[in-house]
Amino acid sequence: MEKLKKFYSLGIDTSNYTTSAALMDDSYNIIADERIPLEVSHGQRGLRQSDAVFKHIINLPVIMERVFLKVPNNIIRCVGVSVRPRSVEGSYMPAFLSGQALSKSISLALNNQYFEFSHQEGHIRAGCLSLTMNEIPEFLVLHISGGTTEILMVKTNALGYEVKIIGETKDISFGQLIDRVGVKLGLPFPSGKYLDEKASACQGKKSNLLKKIYVKDLNMNLSGIETQCFKLIDNHIDPYVLSQELFEKISEALVSIIFHGTSITHVKHVVLVGGVSASGFIKNHISTQFEETDINLHFTTPNLATDNAVGIAALGMDRLRNNE
Repeated sequence: MEKLKKFYSLGIDTSNYTTSAALMDDSYNIIADERIPLEVSHGQRGLRQSDAVFKHIINLPVIMERVFLKVPNNIIRCVGVSVRPRSVEGSYMPAFLSGQALSKSISLALNNQYFEFSHQEGHIRAGCLSLTMNEIPEFLVLHISGGTTEILMVKTNALGYEVKIIGETKDISFGQLIDRVGVKLGLPFPSGKYLDEKASACQGKKSNLLKKIYVKDLNMNLSGIETQCFKLIDNHIDPYVLSQELFEKISEALVSIIFHGTSITHVKHVVLVGGVSASGFIKNHISTQFEETDINLHFTTPNLATDNAVGIAALGMDRLRNNE
């Protein structure tokens, strides 16, 4: 049978924040990128897993109809899906079961190949896709999102990535810190883009209202700065000033982690992925610190930094091409 000139990879991701599906062709062009954020009631700081699963079940038929309008189903050669948060033993989150069940069903119906990945691998691949980093065999990743703050040593292989955690927060993540402060201020959840806008709009000088985030051996705790922020809010701090202070302290901590991480590993390429890395304020403040160094920072483009299925579709295409 004559080989099809163009074939496609379907990716599905059902995180605790967004229902996502993406379609990618064999030249790694994004053909479809459909997402529906999971709605969180005002004043709430997240969703229960049972609620997330229910919302995904409602959303998946909607986004799959949009995706399948892009190309004929018979030239989708594989289905990739995120089935757990990380590629480690015991990593589990019920929200991913909804995407996994649908993906297996689609693959069986289309009689094509089926691949499973982790949500974190999807973030890494999305970062590498937008930054054309596929030829770099080893790099560091700062995964800073709603549920994760980790610094990773990443090596590429035929199956995707070999990932090792070399540093992390020991309590809450930067994303959780930002969302909790935002909700306390009365902002919608997730709050990152709203605080980022306020931080960027604030033209005030540093007032050192918040203490520096202490980083030790690439690890840190964030509950202390959360308590400080809550006290300032209770004392009617200007939200613009607080946002600037908070994002400055986060930026300083990330700069410290990057310098220390590259120093002990001797790896000079650092990719920042996850929703927090989409912050324009943080990107600007971090980037200036490395302009005269040999450290290469790679920020994921903002639309691919937040939860999406594009990275999963790209991983599926990688695996499909390797298999063939």
